[in-house]
Amino acid sequence: MEKTKPSSLIQFFSHQGGIAATEFALVFPILIALLLGSLEGGGALIKDRATTSAVEALVEIAALEMKLAPDDIDDLMIGIEQIIDDPGAEIDLRLVSVVPDTDGTPMVHWSYGNIETEPYSAGAPYPNPSIAVGLSGNSSLIIAELKYPYSVTLGSGLISDFLFKRSAVRWPRRSARIEFCTAPGNCI
Repeated sequence: MEKTKPSSLIQFFSHQGGIAATEFALVFPILIALLLGSLEGGGALIKDRATTSAVEALVEIAALEMKLAPDDIDDLMIGIEQIIDDPGAEIDLRLVSVVPDTDGTPMVHWSYGNIETEPYSAGAPYPNPSIAVGLSGNSSLIIAELKYPYSVTLGSGLISDFLFKRSAVRWPRRSARIEFCTAPGNCI
């Protein structure tokens, strides 16, 4: 008896060569996405910790002072930008002194922002009163606010940029209120 040859269609589907290459081609994009996501996630986590450390350092150093001038705050903000270490990033920083009015509502005593950030108006209600808890009498709080737009570098097509927003609050350490001096003898 003579053997019959299988049809070419059956031969094509039963052929085992190249299966590993096909499997690799299917799995490779998923592995690359996981790798880029892990690297970008690690970088974002590092910047998250840096922004938290930066805003905490700003408010802690400011709370140790009795008087602050614009040049002093500018120097602090330059140091804070160096903690974040992202040259060219538009980091918005604001330092605010908040005092209570007669009914205990948190009011802006003074405010100073870096070049990108407008300060709050003195005497206006503080826009986030839930932060300013425990104010009474002659007390005050010093609040640092930070906004940092994080730009994704490796997986820009997979992950979108996002904004870190941080704030930190301290009681002044050496006086009831920290004065803001625009010139010697001209303090708020």
